[in-house]
Amino acid sequence: MGLLRLWALSATAALASAAEHCERPAPALGGALLQLPRNGNQTIMSDVYALKEPTPRASTAKARLLPPWQMGVLLIVLAVSVALSNFSQAEVVSSISSWISGSVCTNLLNKEAASSFQAMCLLVIIQMFIANVVVILVRFEDVRLPCLRDFLRWLPVSFLVSGMLGTSIFALEGTTVSTVNIIRNVLPLITFVLEKIMFNSPPLVRPGHVLSMFLTLFGTTLYGMSNFSVTRYSLVMILLGCILTVADKLLQRHLLWSGSGFQQPLAVCMIMNNTFGMLPLLLVASLTGETASWPQILRSTPWSPGWVTLVGSGLSGCCLGFYGLRVSRLVSAASVLMLQNVSKVLVILLSVLLLGDDISGLSALGCALSVVGSAWYGYVCLWAREEAAKAETEKNRGQS
Repeated sequence: MGLLRLWALSATAALASAAEHCERPAPALGGALLQLPRNGNQTIMSDVYALKEPTPRASTAKARLLPPWQMGVLLIVLAVSVALSNFSQAEVVSSISSWISGSVCTNLLNKEAASSFQAMCLLVIIQMFIANVVVILVRFEDVRLPCLRDFLRWLPVSFLVSGMLGTSIFALEGTTVSTVNIIRNVLPLITFVLEKIMFNSPPLVRPGHVLSMFLTLFGTTLYGMSNFSVTRYSLVMILLGCILTVADKLLQRHLLWSGSGFQQPLAVCMIMNNTFGMLPLLLVASLTGETASWPQILRSTPWSPGWVTLVGSGLSGCCLGFYGLRVSRLVSAASVLMLQNVSKVLVILLSVLLLGDDISGLSALGCALSVVGSAWYGYVCLWAREEAAKAETEKNRGQS
């Protein structure tokens, strides 16, 4: 049973960082809502819970859209994954699986929504609103006025999420998604060191922890080096976003893990993140003049595929945000940053299979190396956890 659990978690984490190089950004609602889609083949990064992140810059001759039946299948798979997570005894595996399913579904549906809905800031704001409504309806028993102490403790997280979204939007005005991926893939290493210093996590550090992250970083660099370019302004925005991301993950780790005395339900945390996450979007929409086109876009957007796809992506984004917070409560901050990439490799594969995207040569090799690095990291983390548990057991026996 221990081997089965080890394999399951390792396989889940295995896909983790491989994805860091490609994915059509989608709003990761909640703690993860940090991706903003653009029309056509353009992408804009945002991530939430991790945040959630860039997508493949695939060389497709013509953008292809998912037929309705494929979008329906994606939503059904997500619904089944979420339903099973409510009955599973393996909370870590089921939560990560639901999170990954939500991420993949959100990214693919967001690609469709961005093709038919012409106001990108308004698109994400509506998705955030849908997520809040769904959370209130589904988790009504958890939605209550928060304790003032817990509200104030979580408020910095919401502002960090908002700041991450804003810096991500502005960063991609002068750089590429691949460049952002390469720079951001250093974050697990930084977070790993800080988490060890601040929380002594993990208790046992193995060479594989660091080497696997370097391998993942190398794979991402190999994937995106042909498209690496950045302006000074965008670099400042990326670095500021990185600082906010690390602070966000460490603060979430402190609050959501047991021992902090934090009692606020995840549903309330998600509503706070979404609500405050709308602020930078409203600012960007005002600065770019997008708000002037909102009335016309709302009137002219067709019910199908426009509104249907938008609602579908909002529902999947809601699952992504909620389970992203749950995963942050179950695994370390460095692991969250590694796992944020898991959906990306699946999005790459599904984009190739369903949308005809092309990936080959060094890009394919980079993806493969990132998969290996992610799998290695997942295995080392689980093995170190088992060793720490054995050491704790032996210590308790010696004391008794």
